[in-house]
Amino acid sequence: MAIMIFTKRSLDRRLPNHFQDYADSPRLKRVYLDELPADLADQSLELSVLQLIGVKDDVAPERARQLIERARSEVTDAAEQNRQRRIGINHTGLQVPHPRAGGHQADVRNRRTQADPVLSGS
Repeated sequence: MAIMIFTKRSLDRRLPNHFQDYADSPRLKRVYLDELPADLADQSLELSVLQLIGVKDDVAPERARQLIERARSEVTDAAEQNRQRRIGINHTGLQVPHPRAGGHQADVRNRRTQADPVLSGS
């Protein structure tokens, strides 16, 4: 499959002769950035960056600044989610079912600390 991306339909010219077999093929998809739903760009940072190509010159710098801030925010959010996920994995990995605790979780770290003078600092 091939995708041709245009900022607007008027820029979509006839395909070169050696690509004419694809002109009416379902394997070729044409996308016109100015015809995409506005909320679609809000869902995709990548698409928003592509749409920046077709923005008017007087609007482009401010739109670019907004996208940079959005990218920073999304990267920060993703890093925090990843950190939280790792903490959750570590926390879950430290708890095991204890047969004498009536199905309750026992913290392996605490049992090791109490049983081992090196780990407990004694």
